[in-house]
Amino acid sequence: MRTLHRWVFGIFLTLIVVAVSTCGTDGDEAKAVKTANTTAPIDLSGVDWIGLARLVHGRCGEWRELALRVGWTEAQWPKLSYVLHRESRCNIGSFNRTDPNGGSRGLMQINGYWCRKNKYNPSGWLQAKGILNTCDDLYNPEVNLRAGLAMWNYSQERNKCGWRPWATRC
Repeated sequence: MRTLHRWVFGIFLTLIVVAVSTCGTDGDEAKAVKTANTTAPIDLSGVDWIGLARLVHGRCGEWRELALRVGWTEAQWPKLSYVLHRESRCNIGSFNRTDPNGGSRGLMQINGYWCRKNKYNPSGWLQAKGILNTCDDLYNPEVNLRAGLAMWNYSQERNKCGWRPWATRC
């Protein structure tokens, strides 16, 4: 039943986007509702876009498109959304100072170990991969999701379980 709701809301969202993108165009394309010979703009200021994204794509749905764009797969999304919600409640500004190695940052709560100098990685593991310059870059959602994917790939290669850095079953 939830899949049907997501499908219906996905179509609804698509129709809204089409309606907004064609407002005020000329030719045979769709037009906005006309009132007294003027085009009435569609007011979407009251739409809860985050709520709509979560309804359609589940927990942390507002980050789904970005996650897919940086390389996470559709098949990984359900578990990724679970991790994002559990780790940060979808909040890019999350910081857990009680974690060792300088705390954990951002959506995926990436530990400072991955971005700080250490005996194994003189510049930091994520710096060596060219993903970021400083640990504070992890507050950027795109950088955080790219860093998380690099960690996932590393763990998948090494441990045959990409989710291991987040203590999540494979």
